[in-house]
Amino acid sequence: MKNLNLCIGLLLGLIILSCSSDDDENKTDASILGKWILVSESYDGDEEPLSDCELMQTLTFNSDGTLEVYVLVDDDPCVFGTTTVAYAKNENEFTVSIEEDGETFMIRNRIKKLTETELEFEDIWDNEIGDYPADERTTSKYNRTN
Repeated sequence: MKNLNLCIGLLLGLIILSCSSDDDENKTDASILGKWILVSESYDGDEEPLSDCELMQTLTFNSDGTLEVYVLVDDDPCVFGTTTVAYAKNENEFTVSIEEDGETFMIRNRIKKLTETELEFEDIWDNEIGDYPADERTTSKYNRTN
């Protein structure tokens, strides 16, 4: 009987130890550095249809605090532009600073998911509007390309 209780105790211990909360859906501790390609966008929880051109847009986070944005300028035909802006990341947010005509526009993004292969974030604030209402936030999903 002692052996049976010991075996049951060990088995329960192993089960408890092996049950961790692998909350990979909300993981945000991977590196954001590298090139990411857009895979989807949603507004107020509704996924927006994206053209083939839009799905070619990329973000490249560099270790020197710069962010290269390869963005669609015209959809017919696909015409792109590249701009480099500053960014700062802390914990589960990153802020982008855009200098133009002597003024700085800033936008803060909350990282919802950051793994080695996936980046998902939502726009939550800018220095002109302030906090975005929850039902007016854009969520963008990207996959790492390198």
